[in-house]
Amino acid sequence: MREKIVSILEKSFMGDWYRRFIRRSRGGVIAKRTKSSNSKNQFKAFFSSIFSFIPKITKQSKYIFSGLIFLAILGIHLFQYFTINFKPYYSDVIPPIVYQSKDINTVVYTVSEVDSYKYIESITLVVGGNDAVRLVELSPYFNSERYSQTSLRTFLNEYSGDEPALIALNNAISAILGVRIDRYIYINSNVFDTNYLKLDRDLLEKIRNTDNFLTQSYTEDYAKFKESLFYKNSRLIPMYNLLWNKSKLYQYIKTDMNRPELVQFLSNFRVDKQINYKAIGVEQAVIKENAEKSLEFSPNYLIIDETLLGFVDDLDVVAEQAELEVYNASSTRGLASLYTREFQNIGMNVVKYGNYFEDEKETVLHLSSEDDLSTFRNSIKAIQQSLRSEVKIEIGKYPYNKTGNLILVLNK
Repeated sequence: MREKIVSILEKSFMGDWYRRFIRRSRGGVIAKRTKSSNSKNQFKAFFSSIFSFIPKITKQSKYIFSGLIFLAILGIHLFQYFTINFKPYYSDVIPPIVYQSKDINTVVYTVSEVDSYKYIESITLVVGGNDAVRLVELSPYFNSERYSQTSLRTFLNEYSGDEPALIALNNAISAILGVRIDRYIYINSNVFDTNYLKLDRDLLEKIRNTDNFLTQSYTEDYAKFKESLFYKNSRLIPMYNLLWNKSKLYQYIKTDMNRPELVQFLSNFRVDKQINYKAIGVEQAVIKENAEKSLEFSPNYLIIDETLLGFVDDLDVVAEQAELEVYNASSTRGLASLYTREFQNIGMNVVKYGNYFEDEKETVLHLSSEDDLSTFRNSIKAIQQSLRSEVKIEIGKYPYNKTGNLILVLNK
């Protein structure tokens, strides 16, 4: 092959007609063929050296081009795979982010209505956690001058069209506790006709399996809503108009969680998957309507109890089911009833309280045996954190009859 190419070039570029053409264009004399023998040999050597590399270049480029073609085909297949299999489920609406329960803090409101007065039965802050959901309950009792000027507007303002009121309430609670609030759950306890709401497995199954119970649609189904609620509380109808961008539990719960978040949240509750929200100070937490037709709390109500500030209750306290007796051995009146209410607020079972039979110089917690230190470990820790003072623990030395597992004698 190489010899043929050299022969063709030799005949074309080294022939007499080509040399004659060059000389004429330059105005010179045509040189004889014998005089150009040196340049002929030089051209032959030059082209021979060039074409000697052609087989090598062709062999190497074969592998290079094959690799490039393979990468191009692979890239096309990967592009098709990701665009087809990972196409978003929601093309027009960006789905909300589903947080892991350990990463979200949720505030739970239980509200009711009596004689057209709306009030909050309880506010519970659930701090994210997988193994045990931790609770801080905000007391409506006012025990501190520190918060005497605090007035928390209630989310019930949205009855009058004030949708930002719920956000304002969340922000106020977040500022007081110093805890970020990511989600809220609004519970209408009127529908249950009880003073507490039980979140149990039946409720969880309804949320999982019933489309009408929880909907994430942005449309409003007045027929189903009126059928379930209108005959009980017609004033909820205006509220429903404001929930176009919220997940809805028609007659039970209003929340900004979507279905997966709410199911995961409720599934994390321990103690047989339930928690009770009991009415706390409902007589004092009545909402008043002012001249501007906006609903708000009187400054002395819905104030966090200073003794609960920063205190975190673990559901393990409830799981231990310890029976507590509280007695006041100090000269301060009402100390036993005050702490009884606080211990009940954090989930403890107070079976008896009152005045002690004799004077005590310090606060003492009586246990029956050494085993109680491990059996009621979380309850003992909760008592110590709530009192915020040194508590002396005595084992097997209580001189009187008792019905509880733990006997607390207060003196401070």
